[in-house]
This record gives sequence, C-alpha cells and structure tokens, in this order.
Amino acid sequence: MSFLRKRTLSAMMALLFVSMAMPGCLSMVIGRELLEGAREPVTISDVSNSYDLSHIWQNQTAVDEYKESKMVTIPIDHTVQQIIINFQASIYYDDITTNENVQEVLDLLQDAGIEEAQLAERYVEVWLYPCDSSGIECGEAIYHEYTEKTYAQNRTTINADENPFSEGTWRLEAVGQGVDSSFVPIFGFQDSWTLRVSVIRPCVVFPETPDDCTPTVEFE
Repeated sequence: MSFLRKRTLSAMMALLFVSMAMPGCLSMVIGRELLEGAREPVTISDVSNSYDLSHIWQNQTAVDEYKESKMVTIPIDHTVQQIIINFQASIYYDDITTNENVQEVLDLLQDAGIEEAQLAERYVEVWLYPCDSSGIECGEAIYHEYTEKTYAQNRTTINADENPFSEGTWRLEAVGQGVDSSFVPIFGFQDSWTLRVSVIRPCVVFPETPDDCTPTVEFE
C-alpha cells in the first residue's frame, strides 16, 4: 500500500471516530459517505452464457438411432448485447459417386449394415427462434441453416443494436440424420455437427471479488 493511501485511510478513520460522537442519524450519514468514498470503483465488463447442442453419431443399432433432435431454451432480456452462433457439420462421403473407390466403400458399408439410401438421406438443420416468456409462442427464426453436405465452420454474430432482441425464452433447435461407420476398416467415419451459442451481457466486477462478474440485469 502506498504512503499516500495509508495517510488517506488514516485520516478517514480519524473522521469516522469523530463522527461516532455526533447525533445518531448524522453520524450514520457521515460514516456511510466515508466508507463509500473509500471503495474502489466497480468495472463494467461482459459475461458470456454458452449453450451447446453438438452431436456425434455413434454405435447405432436401430433405424431410429440414425435420427437425432436436440433443443434448449435460452433466456433473453433487454441487456443482451450479442448472440454468437458457431455451426459446423461433418457429413462424410456426402457425394459418394466422386470417390474413386465408390463400389468398395459401398460394399464395406453395406456389410456393416449401412445402406446407400441411408447415406443419401443424411442432413443437419438448425434454428434459433425468438419466443415469448413461456418459450411456446415463437416468431420467425432469426437464424436457420440446412445442409446435406459437410458444412465448414461458420461464426455468425447478431448484434442487438442492429437487430433488437425481444425479451423472452428463446429456443435453439437442431435435428439431423447421420451414420456411424467408424468400425469399418479404412473407410470408417462418424457424421457429426457442432452447434454452440454464446449470449453476451454486460456485467459488474467489484474490486472485492475481481474473478466474479455479476450481470447488470440482476441489480434491477
């Protein structure tokens, strides 16, 4: 602690002891003002809440296991500044006819119980819907992607100042159909998708707890 800060704190403590001898309410006011003045200022930062609906197909033993659907609700309030969406899909051999070993690949997959028709039916589709507080009544999706092929990693940022967010309980949904042939020699693979959403809000960092950042909405 610096010499100047020690001198300042000593002077404040002396004034605080003097104020204790004053009439009740007046001493409380002076004491409060002294303590408030001694506090270091708070810092405004950002806090991120993350939601992950990623999926990888593995160990299917029944036809219905080739299909997958996931959903999560996301609370959105008026302080939300950004929504960041990261999406990627891996659908291997999405055009099987371009593979020079096409017949060998098909024969190996068929021996493993995976038909050519199942390869042709693979896809991934994702949505982010703005909904009311119940999460039931939803508007048109503000984010939507559909692919039947491998989809390169893509990052989409939606800013509140460009597209104001309606408060409510939003819905993030993903559905798809894929296969797991990781047990097939040489040509084995696992289809998958990655879907991660981050919701950015302002938060307050107090000097007493610098590792914690409390969303500003919690003070309302």
